[in-house]
Amino acid sequence: MPDIASHSFSAAALPGASFAPQPKPSRLEFLLKRYVPILKKRIDGLIDVPDVQDVYDEFAYIVHSSPKAKDFPGELFDVLASYDPTPHKQYLERIMSWVLGSKATGVVTWSYQEQRLRHSELSAQARQYNEPAINLEDIHIFRPEDWWAIQDTLEFFEKVKNKPSHYAHAGPLTAHEKDIRNYTSLKALQKTLDRFWQNASLENDIFIFNDKAIDALNTSGAEFIAGDDPRMGENAAQKQGWSLLRITTEEAAKSLGEGSRWCTTWGHFGSYEDDLLWLHNTQTAEKFQIHVESGQCMDWKDDPVSVADLLAAHDGLQTALTPYVEKGLQALQDKEYIFAPDFDAIKMCMNVSEWQNLLTKDTAHSLLENLYQKARNRYLDELLTIFKETPAGQKFVAHFISETFRSPCTLKMYECFKDVVVKHSAEASLWRDSVRSEFITDLFEMASDQKQDNFFEKLLCNSIHSPAWHDAVPLKTIAQTLNFAANKNDQFVVTSILSSIRKVPTWEEAVFGCETVLRQLLYPRTKHPHQAFARHDFSAHVKMHASCKEKILNAYQDYCQRRGGAPSLPEPKFS
Repeated sequence: MPDIASHSFSAAALPGASFAPQPKPSRLEFLLKRYVPILKKRIDGLIDVPDVQDVYDEFAYIVHSSPKAKDFPGELFDVLASYDPTPHKQYLERIMSWVLGSKATGVVTWSYQEQRLRHSELSAQARQYNEPAINLEDIHIFRPEDWWAIQDTLEFFEKVKNKPSHYAHAGPLTAHEKDIRNYTSLKALQKTLDRFWQNASLENDIFIFNDKAIDALNTSGAEFIAGDDPRMGENAAQKQGWSLLRITTEEAAKSLGEGSRWCTTWGHFGSYEDDLLWLHNTQTAEKFQIHVESGQCMDWKDDPVSVADLLAAHDGLQTALTPYVEKGLQALQDKEYIFAPDFDAIKMCMNVSEWQNLLTKDTAHSLLENLYQKARNRYLDELLTIFKETPAGQKFVAHFISETFRSPCTLKMYECFKDVVVKHSAEASLWRDSVRSEFITDLFEMASDQKQDNFFEKLLCNSIHSPAWHDAVPLKTIAQTLNFAANKNDQFVVTSILSSIRKVPTWEEAVFGCETVLRQLLYPRTKHPHQAFARHDFSAHVKMHASCKEKILNAYQDYCQRRGGAPSLPEPKFS
């Protein structure tokens, strides 16, 4: 693409030349100058995303070039522009907003890992500026391997708009539906077009796809697994109403996926070639694609389908899939890194009661240990949440916590578990009982020594729910943490800690039953007294300790004498 700026002079600027206005830059040139820098910035930012090589591989497949190449952003723009079937590229801006995100389409990421990284960044930003938290589900994923569908969808959109008589059976598009700006994602546009889609998988294709399946089997493009063997035809000994094949070649994936929106139909077979399963219902003409290791079960629209519903509709399918579920779980155990997409396979297993036993205690512990050792807190939290939903999963976590907490508490363990396992442990009595009291004691002392008063406050609040933890809380650390929070004038933390103390008599007595502690906390011999404590209403505490009020007043009078009768703090109130 020539440099527009280098040709911006006019003929009138030359001696003896007549005026000849330069042509305006084309729309494509304008969009190129606008979006290539944005693409470059996004691609450069991928360096911080875990397992970024998977995204690089998807880009290389689309552009046939390395994302690290200098000209890659421009080449990627050209590919995206080629997806727009209109002569003046009137859809290109909407394509770019689907891919990059915008105010209209929201935050868009290119992988599961980037989604979680962006969620972490935006959550931290929301906390900093006291803004509402953003949900993980509000950050959309549009993987590069799915971008191929943009062109097919827009071409079909054009046909429906320009030749409505061909699709009269579905009714015309409304004015709102014709405006590309009203679609915040490719999926939204596809949903509108579903009623027009002349999809082979839904129109008397039982015999068509039986023939395709026979061709794939006869050419070693697929392997028959279970159900009705298409090669048997009407002579099959038993008609189950469905056929399950394992696809082994890219050609078979394209043939059997014809009419669907699966990325394997376009050419991404390499990402799923280990055990890609094709399910054809020979009664309803529906077809599904299943890949157990990545936990995917998709209909022809490439929308997720409930595994439980699929098994209920196909008698005997569960038995046929069981070896692949077992193999998929084993593959997860052997992985060096575990990421969020891998959890879909675990969800698939945990959602079917008969499959829960396939996830052994050793495998579950290996997955948890993998994430813990690599301090992958977000994924550890997600995996624990999955396990928490079933009794079998809770037992896995109870065993893991029990085994992990046998060793002395270390700083690494503290950092990894402070926001994850302690939260989950406090919510389930089975897990709380698995935590050694020595670990809780160490955790509180670390939080106090490192002046992590906000975490101390959360930990104290969690400990309320477990009587077994009450005695493990070092009483001296409560006073130390209160003192630190008060020095910072952190009224919120102070109030929260005092509220927690009130709910456990032994904690309250340790703090408010000792006059020395009261003097130190309320009116210390410092130049700047604790304003946070002075504004606190102590009436809730003195209800349980009648002598507490007198001790607080004594401490206040002593403070007034030291100040020469001109105290800077008001008298404590007891409403």
